Amino acid sequence: MKKFFASAIAVLFILSTLSPLSANASSMDNYYADDLDGHWAIDTMYQLIDADIMKGYMNAGVMSAKPNQNITRAEVTALIVRSLDLSTTKKGKTFTDVPERKWYYAPIQTASALGIVNGKSETTFEPEKNITREELATIIVRAFEYVESIDFSQGKPADFSDKSSFSQWAIPYINKASAVKLIQGFNGKFSPKATATRAETSTMLLNGLEKESTSLPTDEELMNIVLSNENEMYQHYQKSDFQSAYSVIDQYTLGFYHALMHNSNGQYIDAVKDGLQFEFKQVGTPSTEVLGKNTRLATVELSGLSYEVTMRYKGETYTETDDTTSGAYFLRKINGEWKIYSQVSYNY
Repeated sequence: MKKFFASAIAVLFILSTLSPLSANASSMDNYYADDLDGHWAIDTMYQLIDADIMKGYMNAGVMSAKPNQNITRAEVTALIVRSLDLSTTKKGKTFTDVPERKWYYAPIQTASALGIVNGKSETTFEPEKNITREELATIIVRAFEYVESIDFSQGKPADFSDKSSFSQWAIPYINKASAVKLIQGFNGKFSPKATATRAETSTMLLNGLEKESTSLPTDEELMNIVLSNENEMYQHYQKSDFQSAYSVIDQYTLGFYHALMHNSNGQYIDAVKDGLQFEFKQVGTPSTEVLGKNTRLATVELSGLSYEVTMRYKGETYTETDDTTSGAYFLRKINGEWKIYSQVSYNY
């Protein structure tokens, strides 16, 4: 099960018997899947879900990732456009089966205008048709070629035993994808005509995102994001100005971490309404280190920092040491800005 630990939530619940808190965690429902426990792609899919790249399926407030479900051509196109932050003023191709009212109209317009996707015919796209593995490899390679962030001239293509079954148009793309390890086969085969699952697509896409190596951010830029978020939140919390802290959360975070911090901050606000008082004190000197960075994804470790959180309620006082601030922070670049989308300590 995916578990997360946020000090704000943990500390508040210590006094929950004194005053019930009205926590609204509905937005966090989007980041826990009821069908990923034990799945081979759990880490990969949660990383994309947490970063607001992959969307799940909601049913009665419960999200399912459906890792083994086949993925459609429209869904893959939307994933590509979203993950690479693609946009254009060019007009895309007109397909009779892609009406403007459909959710996939905009991403198909964008991707077709940029030459990343083609139709199944001159006039049809077949958006809801399951995508094949060779179509998937082709689209993903075209997308990363368009943004010019992966050097596909490196490496040696895999010698798949079923290469005679590859469509001619797909051969160069399968070769490029296998050469840089975006794709791997099963028992020496690629199975080009087999349909691709959501888990397989997530793996191929994340492989690509982790191999992007152009326009890299400086270490200082990434570390400043983590430290600025921490320090600015602390400034508001020192003044018990929890309402203003939302602006910091919105500025520096997205996805799972945004939902987690919104939830946590909301609990502080509810607690203050119920009569609790809080004091915060930073302990230690923060140290940051960039553990890894790509064009659009990065990991920064924060260490050496903890907090003393003192709570007062009806004459009772309780002090809790919070050391969950330290750990790895995961960042994504979107719309030209780096934002934190997840943080350890939480695990799968």
